Amino acid sequence: MRRRAIALFMIISVVLIMVNINPVQGQIYKYQDENGVWHYTDTPVNLPEADIADGNSRNRDTGAAGSKTPGNDFDLNDRLIRSIQPANLIEKACAGTVVVHSGFGKGTGFFINDAGYILTNKHVIRATDKQEASTEKKFDSYDEQFSIVEERLDNEEKDLSHARDRVDALQKRAENESDAQLRSFYDADYERLRGKYETWERDFRSRKQLFLEQKRSYEQEKSDYLYKQSLAGLNKSFKIELADGQTHYVSLVATSDTLDLALLKLAHFRTPFIQPASKRRLPQGEHVYAIGNPINLRHSVAKGIISGYQGSYVKTDAKIYPGNSGGPLVTQSGEVVGINTFKQITHKFEGLGFAISIHEALREFSAYLPAT
Repeated sequence: MRRRAIALFMIISVVLIMVNINPVQGQIYKYQDENGVWHYTDTPVNLPEADIADGNSRNRDTGAAGSKTPGNDFDLNDRLIRSIQPANLIEKACAGTVVVHSGFGKGTGFFINDAGYILTNKHVIRATDKQEASTEKKFDSYDEQFSIVEERLDNEEKDLSHARDRVDALQKRAENESDAQLRSFYDADYERLRGKYETWERDFRSRKQLFLEQKRSYEQEKSDYLYKQSLAGLNKSFKIELADGQTHYVSLVATSDTLDLALLKLAHFRTPFIQPASKRRLPQGEHVYAIGNPINLRHSVAKGIISGYQGSYVKTDAKIYPGNSGGPLVTQSGEVVGINTFKQITHKFEGLGFAISIHEALREFSAYLPAT
């Protein structure tokens, strides 16, 4: 029984999951009203138009008041191009991409017009129903395994108590034995059993302590995940990181009911953007580039070709990994043909990536986007 408990305990210690969700903090802006009173807000839409023009903003990361240099304060396109100095059209497209931070980790997004609208995957900012079901299934499995190990440890503790009783009984028997030869025999037997018992007890206490620490850690992580998951549906603000490393906060405009898409918006800035490719389907074999942020490699580019089309998806052999999700699939001329997606479909096909057609995405959010 002890061996089974130890074996299962070792399995659980390997399969414990840790869900780390970082809290989102808002960017702080300041403005001066007509009476000369300074006000602070974390909601950009509350900024008066006059102060937007003057550039009276406060950057949360640096703490420094925004400058009042005319014309450039809110022109991210001008700033990013000067900062990055792209050597080709693909690097210029990279200037229009962003890292999207959410409670579920990091993904990619990109500006689709100069008004600050950003396309990304919905699963970058929200857990899908499939993901939630998978996570709940894992939690149920871990809960069951913890319960089994806990029950076996409880039974082992009872066995240990009975062994303690036997050792105590043998000690009393040796103490009460009047025959010296028998007392010597009982003393030797007592010392042998006591040694085995104490070794067993130390091992048991160590294993139980480690189990309880892991259980507490698991339960805390599970509780944090479930709590933050319950708030995820209410979260309307997300941090983005621009190509030059500066951060801003964007608001959620809409999510798609049918496609893995979300629309975000950075307010009060003129932004770089990636021009949509022609509605004409590109031929198979056309070179394309997947831009994204896999495994913390910011604005990484993977080259491939158009492999074909499947419904709303563009198929490509360009590598699309976790972190590429929501990034653009662009042509050699830097125009976007699709939104890279990973978790919903790509992992089922070795060496084949999928991107949601840009024109499907634009149609999906046409009610929210400015007319062009």
